[in-house]
This record gives sequence, C-alpha cells and structure tokens, in this order.
Amino acid sequence: MSAHENSQIDQIFLDYELPDGWLSKKLRDVVSNKKGKLPRQLEENPWSGSIPHIDIDAFERGNVKRHSDRESAVIVQKGDLIVVWDGARCGLVGKAPFEGSLGSTLMTLKPLQINSNYLFFLLRGYFKIINSNPRGIGIPHVEPDIFWNLEIPLPLLSEQQHIVTRVDALLTNVNAARDRLRRVPLIMKKFRQAVLTAACEGRLTEGWREENSNEVPASQLLQQIKKNRQEQKNQHIAKKSKNIQDVDVETTQDESTDIPDSWIWCQIQDITQVHLGGTPSRKESSYWGGAISWISSGEVANNRILTTKEKITDLGLQNSNAKLYPKGTVLIAMIGEGKTRGQSAILDIEATTNQNVAGLVFDTDKIFNEFVWLWALSQYEKTRAVGRGGEQPALNGEKVRNLMLALPPLAEQHEIVRRVGLLFERADAFDQEVAAASRRCERLTQAVLGKAFQGKL
Repeated sequence: MSAHENSQIDQIFLDYELPDGWLSKKLRDVVSNKKGKLPRQLEENPWSGSIPHIDIDAFERGNVKRHSDRESAVIVQKGDLIVVWDGARCGLVGKAPFEGSLGSTLMTLKPLQINSNYLFFLLRGYFKIINSNPRGIGIPHVEPDIFWNLEIPLPLLSEQQHIVTRVDALLTNVNAARDRLRRVPLIMKKFRQAVLTAACEGRLTEGWREENSNEVPASQLLQQIKKNRQEQKNQHIAKKSKNIQDVDVETTQDESTDIPDSWIWCQIQDITQVHLGGTPSRKESSYWGGAISWISSGEVANNRILTTKEKITDLGLQNSNAKLYPKGTVLIAMIGEGKTRGQSAILDIEATTNQNVAGLVFDTDKIFNEFVWLWALSQYEKTRAVGRGGEQPALNGEKVRNLMLALPPLAEQHEIVRRVGLLFERADAFDQEVAAASRRCERLTQAVLGKAFQGKL
C-alpha cells in the first residue's frame, strides 16, 4: 500500500463511484437515535428491579460500577448499536454488552432498513473522521453536522449480509494477528531477562571460558582490590566518607546458584564504593537551575542517563549531601512501592542524585562497570525484595552494600557485556519489526472496511 493510499484511507467512503444497484443515503436517513441520560436513581449496589448502568467503562470493558432504576432510564438491549457522543473517544461505535441504562455520554442508534452489523462496520471505518473533527474545546463532542451527514453506501440487504460475513472473517484474522503481536512485548521482556540471568550466572560464556582458561580468576581480582585499598588507606590517599565503609574482602558464598570455578561470590561493597545522594533545599532558588545535572529516583528506570529533568548550581552542590558522580557510575533506586525501587541506571554524563538513589562508583580497573549494571538489571526483582518491609518499602545504603554479586574474571566481564549487547541489539531490531507489523495491522483494518463499502470484496 503506497503512502498516498494510506493518506486517503479515511476518505474512502466519501469519494468513489457506487457499484451498480447501490444507493447512497445520509446517516440521518437510515437510523433513529436516542441520547442516554442520567437516571433519577443511580447506586453502586443493585436492588430488586434495578438495571446495570452502561457508562464509558461498562461500554468499552464491561465493568459495571453502578445500577439504575428502569423507569427514568434510557434502556438498551444487548447488541444494540451505541456511539460515544462525548469525550476523548467520541465517535467510537460498539454494541451494548448487556441490557442496561444508557449513560449520558452515549447514544444508541437503531438501524432503519439497514443491516445492523453492516452499519456497525461502516461506522467503525468512519471513526477517525468523526473523532478528529469534534465540536467543543474543553470536552470534545461528536460534531452533528459531520455525523448525521455521513454518506452511507447501501446495497441490497442480502448483499449487506454478504459483506458483513466477509468483513467479519477478514477482521477476525486481522484481530488474531493483532492479539499475537500484542503478546510479543511480554515475550521479549522475558527473553531479555533470560539473557541477563544466563549472562550473570556464567552460562552465556561457557564456550568462551573453555577457550580462555588462562584468565586471572576473580578471586585474585578481589585480593588485588583489597591490597590497593589498603595501600591507599596507609598512604592517606583515600578520604573516608560516612557513606563508604572500609571492609575486608571475604569470599562469601551463595549456595542458591552455582557459578563457574573462576568466578567468586562477593558483596557490592567489596568491589565498589557505595554513596548516597542528596537534595539541595527547594527554598533556596540559588541552588537550582545551574549546570550540574541532578537525578531523582524516578529517573532511574533501567536506562542509560544522558539528560536530566533538573539541574543544580555549584552552591546547591556545596550546601547539600549531593555528590557529583563520574560517567560510568551505576545507580540503584532505593525508594518506591511501584516499579522504581530496585531499578538501575548507568551514567553517560557526570551527575548528582537525590538521597533515594545509591551511586556505585568504581575506583578500580579490575571491575567493568557495564557488567555491574547488567548484574543490577538482572537482579531487579531480588533487589526489590531486599527492600520490602516497614511502612514504606525501601532499600538503604547498608542493604545495597550487602547485595551479593557473582564476579567473573575481568576479561569475561567484558565478553559478557559484548554478547549481551549483541543479543539486545537483535531484540531491539525485532521490536521495531513488531511495531511496524502492528501499524500495518491497524491500516489493514481500515483498508478492509474501505474495500468492503466500495463493493470490492
């Protein structure tokens, strides 16, 4: 389908020659209508003689939240045509999910000498025209001049039924394809998680280890890190901070997962400095609007960070607990009952964070920060679980420092990052193909309807 044809999809019912024997009438001439209204009695719980109230939510999803009396209501039967008259979805046509009282933002249409399903499909094809040309500025409404003057192509009733049968069969296939495409993002999410898990347990690089068996094992890396830290301490190079703990490196084992012989279990504090951020006072305008990037915990969303919503000044940095982290720092969000707690990010810029984010700063060339970020991504659910408990579920500096990591040799850290990157690139490309296929499905629906009501099916 060409771009020109795509741009004309919404006009296909308006400008074409009718097949022989077809008529063209205005919508107002082939239906009667009745607008819904607010009944006198409307309650959450049903009572004897009450009827379900069909509002937008009940119409689109079948969720009944209220019930009404019959006497003052506009009653529709299951399967009656309904059109959304007011609101963002104005022009959307559907069928009553059950007998009920019709809400004030909806209208029911009763076909006159026209097949109800034929009209249903036809109005679906007109949706974009109606919805994109509403009346009103605040709450949009169906524009009556457009709606009632829609051109309705009318073949004989027998041919209408034939068209309905063909369209229903074709759209059933289209909808089935659309449903399968909608399931793909979840499948790809599980695929990415499986890749991360395999990578951080050593299964992704099994063959690589056999070909590179002479690499320095991770246990020696930890000993070198310990030695370097001790030397820095003795020479008074390392400055102590309340957010950093000097700890002995121990080969703590986690029996829950087997790891390769050349790997070693360690705590995060064994391989990186863990800092907490801070927030300059909001009451001091001179602390905000500067050139230093500042990150809230909500911006730590399993992503790479290139920009931030807010920035602070040098004065704000000096008068708060905020710390300027270098590029490559791995961040872990510590607060939040929703998705935020346990999510991670890696800095592609220098930046500061608020106090609800832990910053993992790497002061050694024995650790590849990109690998640690992959580990943080793979451990999202486990990290969230560590932060459960209390009135507000949260992590803290100590809990982050004590998180366990299976550490591979340095060269293998780099190889893991490379392999995960390649697999994720393929997954991203597949996501783009799925998105394009989904767009084609949407266009195909309109194309089917257009061909049907031009008599070309």
